[in-house]
Amino acid sequence: KEFQRMQERLSSRAPELSRAEWAVKARKELPVIERSKFPVNPETDEPLDLEDLSVEQLERMTAAELITCCMAHGLLVINPKAPPKTKREIARRMFDFFEGEKAK
Repeated sequence: KEFQRMQERLSSRAPELSRAEWAVKARKELPVIERSKFPVNPETDEPLDLEDLSVEQLERMTAAELITCCMAHGLLVINPKAPPKTKREIARRMFDFFEGEKAK
């Protein structure tokens, strides 16, 4: 519900963005999300890569942050204009996608 309200507020203020425009915007926002929400690798003192996060670690982010991560990385696992209802669903789709990619 929080995400839907935020999306409605954003959509009422801003014109519809294309997927490419959305990706550019997301890439600008990604470093802040990485620094604030991604766990740090103790060996490198750098944030872990998105594909190395568990579902639980992904669920620490808001739905909007998860969608931003997807858009910035070009992941097509969700439709930003009609995202899944919960952040748990978004996190699960992202995790399943990365697991599938690792298995290839």
